[in-house]
Amino acid sequence: KTDFYVDCYQTCNNKVRDLWIQFCSSNGRISGLADKNGKVNQPPVILGSDFIYFIGLLQLRGGFRISEVLYSYRNRSIYNDYHLVNHSKEMGSYWEYSDDDLIEVIFSMFPDSYYLFPSPNHLDNPNHPRSKTHTMNIFKDTLVTKEGWDRYGIRSSHNLRSFFISYMIRKDDISPLQVCEITG
Repeated sequence: KTDFYVDCYQTCNNKVRDLWIQFCSSNGRISGLADKNGKVNQPPVILGSDFIYFIGLLQLRGGFRISEVLYSYRNRSIYNDYHLVNHSKEMGSYWEYSDDDLIEVIFSMFPDSYYLFPSPNHLDNPNHPRSKTHTMNIFKDTLVTKEGWDRYGIRSSHNLRSFFISYMIRKDDISPLQVCEITG
């Protein structure tokens, strides 16, 4: 249902907005992870599990697979200089800095790396992407369980691609051919 899609989209959008406001109001500092009692017991680690709201929002906005987001490069020059040299037989994608508010926010909030969402171990192991398996587990824990998206039939991140496709097909101004072109 369109209402389900909109609810999931708004959940991610609102959380990202709140994180951005917090980031800006603290001069770009991100709080460390807190334990179940609210005590901060770990240093800042790129938003902890809250980064999943950015992933979900990108998937809902563009119909991406989770690996297409996790393994995407921050810009064309990294794609050309690193990916095409080291992984020339594999598919790859990159982002362009633009006036798109979400991409600008991600570029600002996440450390400079080859990847849009670098590994939380980016200081010890720079220029590595986040683990797909770990990210999928965070997706289930945070969005499926905590946010209750299972009530919409979402059990994994792959369901967001289907959600996007069904939402786009229902729109009057998008043809099925355009949806096919967008999602491949």
